[in-house]
Amino acid sequence: MGHRIRWAAKVHPQLLKKFYAMNESGIIDEVLVDDVGLRLFLRCESMVMISQKSLYCPKCGNIICIADDEEIKAACNNCGFTFTIDEYRESFTHREFLLGNAAPYFEKYYHEYLKCKTTNERIVMIDTLIHSFHIDIKRRVVNRIQ
Repeated sequence: MGHRIRWAAKVHPQLLKKFYAMNESGIIDEVLVDDVGLRLFLRCESMVMISQKSLYCPKCGNIICIADDEEIKAACNNCGFTFTIDEYRESFTHREFLLGNAAPYFEKYYHEYLKCKTTNERIVMIDTLIHSFHIDIKRRVVNRIQ
């Protein structure tokens, strides 16, 4: 095949620490905000796409939607890239992509982040997404099913 199905990586904790240190200092680094914000956006996009049984074709970038009746193979109708359903499932299994009970947090971020017009709005969106997990942890609420 030559192409692997890829999803957005997790945002490294050190990058988030740097983001919060910037926030505490009061000196806003717009490049850092955009870096963190877009990485979170891409991760949320991957999660939403997986929940909708879709992906970007690794060969041409076209969106591929996997029909419920496809059991063995699927293909891009733009370039012909093919993959097995097992390969698709293996591409995200055990990589913390399931939305679980946290679906509203990820979906809201995914649908609203790119609409933010100012750096301050982007900071609030990032912080809201991260903070939503801290609230659930303090309440001992499981928000992600592995």
